[in-house]
Amino acid sequence: MVTNLFPPGLNGLVIVVLVAVLVGTIGLSLNALSTVFTMDVYVKKYNPQATNKEIIRMGRIVDVVGGVFAVLMALAHVMVCLYLIFNGH
Repeated sequence: MVTNLFPPGLNGLVIVVLVAVLVGTIGLSLNALSTVFTMDVYVKKYNPQATNKEIIRMGRIVDVVGGVFAVLMALAHVMVCLYLIFNGH
């Protein structure tokens, strides 16, 4: 639809803006996951005496785990779609 509505120069701009919004949304979601888990679960339930260094480390670990989980879920979705396409369903 974008290619029909805009001239060629604006097509690239629209795509770049959409990718930027997607990346920003993913970043904000991972940041929220990290903050909520670290402050509400790790600090309150598991390690109330955690130092700032330990809290930051746990936040980074949660970010990486959340990112890997998101990538794995996206790949699983792609694999299911490919399976359905190539098996005629």
